[in-house]
Amino acid sequence: MELMKDVTLMHQDLVIVRCGAGSKHMPWLGAERQYDLILFAYEKMPKALLVGADEVILVPGQKVVCWQKLFAERPEFLTRYRQVALLDDDLTGSTQDINRLFEFGRANGLALWQPSLTWDSYFSYAITLHNPAFQIRYVNFVEMMCAFFSAEHLRRVLPVFSLGYELNVDRLWCRLRPDWQKSYAIIDAVQFRHTRAVGLQAQAHGFRMDLPKKDGSVYQSMIDLAEHEMGVFFHGPVAYAGVTAGGVQVTSRLAMALRSMVPLLGARQRRNHRFFRPVSDHVRHILTRPVENEPLDLAAVTARIAHARGAAGVARAG
Repeated sequence: MELMKDVTLMHQDLVIVRCGAGSKHMPWLGAERQYDLILFAYEKMPKALLVGADEVILVPGQKVVCWQKLFAERPEFLTRYRQVALLDDDLTGSTQDINRLFEFGRANGLALWQPSLTWDSYFSYAITLHNPAFQIRYVNFVEMMCAFFSAEHLRRVLPVFSLGYELNVDRLWCRLRPDWQKSYAIIDAVQFRHTRAVGLQAQAHGFRMDLPKKDGSVYQSMIDLAEHEMGVFFHGPVAYAGVTAGGVQVTSRLAMALRSMVPLLGARQRRNHRFFRPVSDHVRHILTRPVENEPLDLAAVTARIAHARGAAGVARAG
C-alpha cells in the first residue's frame, strides 16, 4: 500500500473514492462538506485531481480485495468514523448531496444505504432508479458502486470482503443483521448520476475477462459461479416498504408495487423504452419475490466455499 499524502482528519463521516485518472469526485470537495474524503486510487492520477483530498492512497488491483487490504491496514477508519461511504469515481453529485446522505443515515438509524440514480444514468437494476413518489425505500439490495455504511455495519461486512469475490458481495451485505427490517435503504430524496456503462473499467479493476460468458456477460458468469460456491442464491432486488415524499409510511407490498411504476415516466419523458422491461420486472418482483434479508451464517458459507473450491481443484487435477 503506497501512501501519497497523510493529514489530520477532521470529521466524523468518511468518503472513500475508488478512483482513477477519469475520476469525477471534484464536486465532492466543496467548502461546505461535513466529511473527510480519501482517494483510494487504482492507478496514478493527474495532480490536479489530488487537490483538496484529505489523503491519497494508491493500491492497484481488484476493488473488493483492495477494500479488505485497506481496512486491515487502516482499522482506525472503522473506529474513528461513525459512517463510511465507499463510492466509485464515475458518479456525479454534489457535496451537499453527500452531506444529506450521511444525515439520512443518522436520522433513520440505517446500517447500509445509497442514493437513487437519475433517470439518465446507466443502471443495472431498476430498483436503484429515482422514484419521486418516495423519500426513502427499504430494500434487500444496495449496489456496490455507491454504498453508505454505519461504521458498525461495515465492521460486520469485513468478513464478506475476505471471501474472494469481486462481485456478489452486494447480494450478501444486506443479510448480516437480525434487525434488518429498516436497516437497508435507497434514498430517493437524493439523486446521483451514474455516468459509465457497467463493465467499461472491468480490466482496470482486475476482473478476469476469460471466463465463459452467459448472455454475453462476464459479470453474470462470475455471479453464477459465486452463488453456486456459496450455496446462497439471490432472487432479485425488492423494495418492500418506504416513506413517501409526503411522509406517509408504506408497508403493503401491493402499495409499494403500484408506486414503483413511477419511473416509467422516465421512459416516456426521454422517449427511451429501455426502462419498460426493467421497471416492470421490478414491480413484479415486489409482489412475488422473497425479501431474503434474514441473517446468513457466514462461518457456514465460508466452509462451503472452501469445500467447493477444494472439490474444483481436485477435479482439475484429475
